[in-house]
Amino acid sequence: MKIGTFLNFKREEDIQIQTAVGRLLFKLTLANDAISADLSNILIRLRIFGSRGSVPVIDTRTPLSVLFEIAAQKEGFYRIEEAGANIVIRGMVEISSEGALALNADQYMSLDVDSANLIDKMELWAVGGPVASNTYIRYTPLTVQETVKDVPLSGIDSLVFRPGEIDNLKLQYTDASPEYEREELEAIACSINDLVSVNFTTGTVRAGWSEWMTLKTKDATRATISPNAGGEKFTIYSLSTAKL
Repeated sequence: MKIGTFLNFKREEDIQIQTAVGRLLFKLTLANDAISADLSNILIRLRIFGSRGSVPVIDTRTPLSVLFEIAAQKEGFYRIEEAGANIVIRGMVEISSEGALALNADQYMSLDVDSANLIDKMELWAVGGPVASNTYIRYTPLTVQETVKDVPLSGIDSLVFRPGEIDNLKLQYTDASPEYEREELEAIACSINDLVSVNFTTGTVRAGWSEWMTLKTKDATRATISPNAGGEKFTIYSLSTAKL
């Protein structure tokens, strides 16, 4: 179901979505230059509002590049086409992994879009699913400093990170504590062989290992992360399943 078309803006707040949604489909028309077409400069936040208050889906303003890549690992690559002075990018953000999130009668989703550069045009669709669900994916950013960080993993399904920022990661399970160095993380993370984006005009393709990776953490209780020596603080993301 199409939610709307939005023209010539840098910030669009409180785009309301009241239909059942499994994924949000974005079609963006941007200036065809490296800065304007950089999806890390487009931040989105998504919350659910109702009579009992609000709950976050995407906790803070998160780069669309990260969200598109996470979805690409399940739904296939996001698509890029060049059109003269513009570039058109189509990609999805996953909202529920169990069908389409069915909101209660008194609830709606509120989407905020904040871009560093002008967005010429944004078309937005709420993509449904074969079954109604009361669960959604919650995206939470976690800041890692220059020292070792322990991350509790109760209820967290996966961690999303740039492998070049991590030297070592250890997962704690009930009966085991596997430890992975950077090369091992690149081998076992979900996106190592995934195609993330395709430019249908130039034929340029990009694989997932060049940017973000997703590591499954189901049943793990804790992660111990050792950052790259000498690196600055950085952000990773946790994905968990929440219920309305």
